[in-house]
Amino acid sequence: MNDDTRRVRTELEVDRLTTELSSRFDGFSPDVIEQGLRVEFEKRAAYPVQDFVPIFVERSVRGKLSAAH
Repeated sequence: MNDDTRRVRTELEVDRLTTELSSRFDGFSPDVIEQGLRVEFEKRAAYPVQDFVPIFVERSVRGKLSAAH
């Protein structure tokens, strides 16, 4: 996967997960959730296989939001 494709996929996943997690965690602003997602995606940008990265990112951010809630 080239860098442009990875960036587009990441943006789509950030948008999708921001919407999903914002509806689940209404005590947090979408901007805070989006920033958390971006940080987690960036941590995993060098993973050789990107197929499961959105799942890892969602679980991580969901866990952090649950703990802070």
